[in-house]
Amino acid sequence: MAYPAITPSSRRFKAPQFPVTAVVSQSGATTRRLWGSRAVQAELSMTYRNIPDDQAALIVEHYDDCNGPITAATLPDATWNGASADLQSFMKLDDYGTGIDWYFSNAPTVNNVFPGISTVQVAFIGEIRA
Repeated sequence: MAYPAITPSSRRFKAPQFPVTAVVSQSGATTRRLWGSRAVQAELSMTYRNIPDDQAALIVEHYDDCNGPITAATLPDATWNGASADLQSFMKLDDYGTGIDWYFSNAPTVNNVFPGISTVQVAFIGEIRA
């Protein structure tokens, strides 16, 4: 089953970071070491406010189908609606090279706000898996 094509009400994106270690010597000089050529560990969280319970159930069902954080979630184009094309390319991780996929970082949270209407929050992490 594919992740449902629902446009989120809000989205929070944290760009991936390059794997760097900084070491400060006794003299106070800092040396930085880059451990890879690609940025990793991007974060994406989305909130779907006041959606029908059947749509909320589709999100939870996709989480179950992915066995939580085990299988990559294929996010639909609706995920990125409302962002400019330039920003979308960064959020989709296209500009960071291939091989980075979105995985659930925790279980979806469903808050029932009215009978048949819920608000759902989901969080993903962009990872490289061998």
